[in-house]
Amino acid sequence: VNKKSTASINTLADLCRPGVKIALGDPKAMALGKTAETILERAGLQEKIKPNVVVYGATVKQVALYAAEGAVDAAVIARADALQFKDRVRMLEIPDAFYDTEIVAVAVLKTTVDEKAASGLRDFLSSPEAIAVFAECGFLPLKHQ
Repeated sequence: VNKKSTASINTLADLCRPGVKIALGDPKAMALGKTAETILERAGLQEKIKPNVVVYGATVKQVALYAAEGAVDAAVIARADALQFKDRVRMLEIPDAFYDTEIVAVAVLKTTVDEKAASGLRDFLSSPEAIAVFAECGFLPLKHQ
């Protein structure tokens, strides 16, 4: 949510109010656009929010900029993108039940040319130090069960 927006937005349902301007990702152009559709469907708000969508962006960066620059009151963007603009946007958490968590995996391929180097990179990326950097950038560590 843009911090300077005069719209009082604290929940997904607030996006349905008349006059609220929203940016979403184009579901045909980007994965987060499909995710936004899923979130709104699972929340039962898709049809109510549609009239307030004023722009569909081709990339998550574009959608984030619409929110950061104040062209819209709110946008569905990734945590990492929201943190890049933390001085201009206020992040609202979306309930876990409304979307499927995306997991980014690292693996060493059997066809790798340098298994030692590839394994070293894999090990570094899963180290506490690297996970701390990812967390600072807005990526949450995988919850182990």
